[in-house]
Amino acid sequence: MIRLEYLENKIWKNDVTCVNIFKLNKASFFHFCKLFRDRGLLQDTIHMCVEQHIAMFLNIVGHNIRNRLIGTNYDRSGETVSRYFNKVLHAIGELRNEFIRPPSSSTPTKIVRNPR
Repeated sequence: MIRLEYLENKIWKNDVTCVNIFKLNKASFFHFCKLFRDRGLLQDTIHMCVEQHIAMFLNIVGHNIRNRLIGTNYDRSGETVSRYFNKVLHAIGELRNEFIRPPSSSTPTKIVRNPR
């Protein structure tokens, strides 16, 4: 699994690097992966584990990196990167009611009391 070596040797080895790349520490990253796996939203495939799916997704959204560069880093084609990005995006959408709150329609009291 030469493709996992990038994650194991470069990113998961150090918590600071994990935060810099994924914007999550190692424990949170693996908890996030477990959540998707336990809910059946993402599954390992013959060619790629859930951790790789999520790593590519977080790398793309965290740094606005193009599929071509992610494909180079993870030794995948742009089409593969795009496919798994969309799978993770869909899985996150399934959790929207738990993690994304709609904006409040009430005005905060600090603003209401401000005479400006």
